Amino acid sequence: MSESSHDAYSDWRAAVSLLNRMEDAGFVPDLTTFNATISACDKGQQWERALELLSQMERCGVQPDVISYSAAISACEKGQQWERAVELLAQMERRGVQTDVIDRHRVVW
Repeated sequence: MSESSHDAYSDWRAAVSLLNRMEDAGFVPDLTTFNATISACDKGQQWERALELLSQMERCGVQPDVISYSAAISACEKGQQWERAVELLAQMERRGVQTDVIDRHRVVW
C-alpha cells in the first residue's frame, strides 16, 4: 500500500470514528460534518460506507446536498458501482437537488 493510499485509508476511518464519537456524545452531525466524512470515504474508496452515510444523514434529519451526492457518486465510480451511481443521480433529480455536468459525466462513462 502506497503512503498516499495508506493516508486515505486512515483518513476515512478517522472521519467515520469522529462522526460516531460525536453521535455517542449526543451531538447531531451537521451537513458539513457528513459531507466531509462522505468525501473522506470517497478518497478512501469506501463506496459502501459513503452510501451508509447518506442514509444516516436522513435518519438524523440532515438533507443531502449536491456535495453529499457528488462525493457518494464519485465513491461508487471508484468502486465500479455504476448502477448505484445511476440510482443516486436519479434520487438527486427526484429530490430536486441540482445535478451538475461532472455528476452526469461520471454516471454516463
